[in-house]
Amino acid sequence: MGLTLLSRTWRQGASLPSQRTLRERLGAHFPRLFAYTYSYVGDAAIAREIVTDAFSRAFARWPDLPDNEFRLALFGVAHRLCRSAASAKAPLDDVLSHREREVISLLFDAQLSRREVGCLLKLKEETVISALMRGLKKLRASSASPAVAAYLHLSQDHCRAALAGHMSVQVKLTALPAERGTAS
Repeated sequence: MGLTLLSRTWRQGASLPSQRTLRERLGAHFPRLFAYTYSYVGDAAIAREIVTDAFSRAFARWPDLPDNEFRLALFGVAHRLCRSAASAKAPLDDVLSHREREVISLLFDAQLSRREVGCLLKLKEETVISALMRGLKKLRASSASPAVAAYLHLSQDHCRAALAGHMSVQVKLTALPAERGTAS
């Protein structure tokens, strides 16, 4: 779905970044975006679809944003897509509240700053810190739990698998200009 959206926008004449920029941004943001979406939805296939769709929408809508602004816009798109993917359930729902899970995932999986997390979730930075501290205390208290250990192991395995799939997504995205006969 995401690549279709990107190619549709391309045909309508919207300017997309160069192949180099596509590759750099995909390489820089894919691992963290996948880790964030996977921790949110708990399903690797859904997470990959969300990541593809988020990149497609962000590249089509904000091709000329500086990288730090693009990253925040990209995670904003992914955040909205994750929220709409209500069918999947995160593995730690019984340990963390929804807000704690979002904050921890955006800080650690996405590696956003507290200020960026606050901006994305429309929270004050102090609220982000509070949710982080509460969530970390809960995780520490339940760290002996086999569910937490299994979640962390699964998350690492899915990230490795997604990174392997990342190369094929990158090739498809960078192949678009050649398919259109346009040099970047």
